[in-house]
Amino acid sequence: MDYYLLPIIAIVLGFLFLILAFYLALSNARRITKLGFINLILIAVVAIACGLLLMFVFTGDLANFV
Repeated sequence: MDYYLLPIIAIVLGFLFLILAFYLALSNARRITKLGFINLILIAVVAIACGLLLMFVFTGDLANFV
């Protein structure tokens, strides 16, 4: 697997979790609890942040040390 695809995959998964959280929250109030919604939002934020960090590592100044 090409390692430069990891940041793109992480960011796409983060946005998919974000879309899933809002879809479940808006479609039916009983399907998702408030804690479940917060967990999905946190998973999305962490995935997007990890993707951006990996993108910086692979393309930024840290690429010399990895």
